[in-house]
Formats: sequence, structure tokens, C-alpha cells
Amino acid sequence: MQFGAIVAGRPVQTDFQPVDATKFALAVPNADKANHLVVFVFGDPFPAGYAATVHINLPDRGWQLLGALSNDKPSAMFRLAGLRPATRSSDGDDMMMDSSNDTNAVAAGPPAMLGISIEPIDVVQAQLAALPQSQRTATASTGHSTPASGTAGLQLSLNVLQNLYHYVTSFATSSLPMGAHVVGGGAPAAGAFGGGMVGSAAVTNASWIPVKAFEDWWSAVNRKVKMNPQYFERVSD
Repeated sequence: MQFGAIVAGRPVQTDFQPVDATKFALAVPNADKANHLVVFVFGDPFPAGYAATVHINLPDRGWQLLGALSNDKPSAMFRLAGLRPATRSSDGDDMMMDSSNDTNAVAAGPPAMLGISIEPIDVVQAQLAALPQSQRTATASTGHSTPASGTAGLQLSLNVLQNLYHYVTSFATSSLPMGAHVVGGGAPAAGAFGGGMVGSAAVTNASWIPVKAFEDWWSAVNRKVKMNPQYFERVSD
């Protein structure tokens, strides 16, 4: 299996580095400008009885638990601004800062480390139950009640991920082209978002997706959002 992360307004990152057999880490540049983070799993599903906790190590803040991923919930969006001392007054301001990040600005600030740990489901659930209530409500993907703005943010993230899923799985193939090679520790199959049919092609755990599909998706979405900033508020496919 593989993991990916998207900071709003930035390219998809999939270059998680293995720490050991069950732990992976990714550097998130310019973390002080990252307010909303989407994390997802693709490729082979989690082994039966296992899920993953998602953690972040913000500059000068130490490791903090964000939430979890599982076969039933292979993607989640987290609001990072709530984990730092408040500097803005509203979610709208946070989203504006996210959208103002460009490729040149990403390299400017201190990085954070994003960590993923694959663990038995009961261990994951116990860790989630120990999260403070304030963090549960600040994290749009925990499954607990959120303010109206959090609900809107969650729907937006689901629209983005649904669009990503449909796009990249349209490139799914059961055979690797000549010269292609596997990236990461497992087969990047396309069934992690629930499997099934995409167009006329069946997506299974034996399917492959080229990494370039993510780059092409990012370029296409970037163009659409520049032309219509509300694109993902209405997109359904």
C-alpha cells in the first residue's frame, strides 16, 4: 500500500519514507502556512484487522495524533491551524491562506513531519478515544460533531478526493507497461477507495496506476480552480 497527502493549494505528495515495516514519514514543507491537510491511502488495502494512525510533528510542537485511516475510511481531512496558537479568526481566513500558497512559497518556511503508523484496529480505536474533545471538533474527519463550517470543509474534501479517485483510476491497468517499475513498498493497486467499476474498467487489487496520473490530475485541477474557484463546491464526479 501507499500513502498520499495534499496541502490545499499544493501538489500531491506521495514520497513517504519507511521508518520501519509499519511506520512511514513525510516532510511537509512550509508547515506554518499549511492549515488543511488531506491524507489518503491507495494501493493494497490494509491487512484484515489493521488500520493506521496519522500523526503530525509541527515545528516546536512535538508529535500529535490527528486521526486514522482504514479500509472503511481511506481518506481524511485535518485542520492543522487548530493545533497551533491561534493567529486567524475564522476558517475562511485559514482557507484563504491555504489557497494563497504557491509552489515558490512552499520552500520558505520550516517543515513538519507527517507520520503514519499501521496498527491493530483496536489499538487505533483506543488512541482515537483518547483524543481531547477540542481536537475532535477541530478535526473535520474524526467522525464527531463539527460546526457548520467544519461540515462544509469535510464535504469539500470529499469532493476533491472523489474527483482525484475517478481521475487516477481511469488510468488503472492490470499490466505494467515496458520500462515501468513499482514505487514504494507495495503494489499501487487502485482498489483502496472501495474498488468497483470506474467507467467500463474494473478496479481490483491487481490494478496499477502510474504516478504521472497524480501529476496530470494536479495540473488539470489547478487550471480549473484558477478559472472557477468554486469548482469543487459543485463537482460531483
